[in-house]
Amino acid sequence: MALELYALLLIALGAAVWLVLRHQNLRLRQMQHRERLAALEKGLATPQPQPHEGEDTMSDVSTAWKDPATYVTWFRLTTLGLAFLLLFGGTGMLVSFIIVGDPEMQKLWSLGLIPMMTGFGLFLFWVVSSYLLKKDD
Repeated sequence: MALELYALLLIALGAAVWLVLRHQNLRLRQMQHRERLAALEKGLATPQPQPHEGEDTMSDVSTAWKDPATYVTWFRLTTLGLAFLLLFGGTGMLVSFIIVGDPEMQKLWSLGLIPMMTGFGLFLFWVVSSYLLKKDD
């Protein structure tokens, strides 16, 4: 019972933090909009909107497709993140199936090899693609 309560508390805390950050971002954008409108009323030139602190500039799909280097960088970083997720997840599955006390579950240890080897393959792709990018330059 206590474990479920802690999990629910963590989920609620995460949602609260997300809502506070979202509200701050909304207030910042509203303030910038009011400043832009005031500048337009006075006849001043409005500056181009700058990306906010913490905003990912590579998340804009339109600029990613226009610049192939940005797309390649985004794809490689996504591949690396997924590789580590699969590597560590597969290793965790493998170890947990081995150390469990049930003999039927211990027979399933090889299921952890599937995500582990997939992650290794993605990591190998990341290494080879970095070598090929350096070779092209």
